[in-house]
Formats: sequence, C-alpha cells, structure tokens
Amino acid sequence: MSTGYAKQTRGAATRENFRNAARREFRKNQAVDKKDFGAVEALIRMGFRKLELYSSPGVKDIH
Repeated sequence: MSTGYAKQTRGAATRENFRNAARREFRKNQAVDKKDFGAVEALIRMGFRKLELYSSPGVKDIH
C-alpha cells in the first residue's frame, strides 16, 4: 500500500485537476504522525474510495 499516491495519480494522469486534488490531499495530511495507524489506515481507505469514485466513467473532472 505504499503506492497510494501512484495509484491515485495513475488513473487520471492526463487530467491536471485530478493530479492536483491528489497532491492537495497528501499535503493536507502530511502532518499526520506515521505511527498513528488508525489515522493512516482511515486516510488510505478514503483515498481508495475517492479513486473508485473518480475512476467511474461518468466523472469527467473535479475541482
């Protein structure tokens, strides 16, 4: 699961807003203590849910 950033950006690599949104999320949460497993696991789950949502064919862009 160490490739969360890569997986989030790979699906939308050609769309700048998707890449920027993923970067924003990582920057927003970079202060989370790496030993806080509960918080890290929750963020990973949220990231995968967002990836699923944004990977659906109906989603064209995000803000």
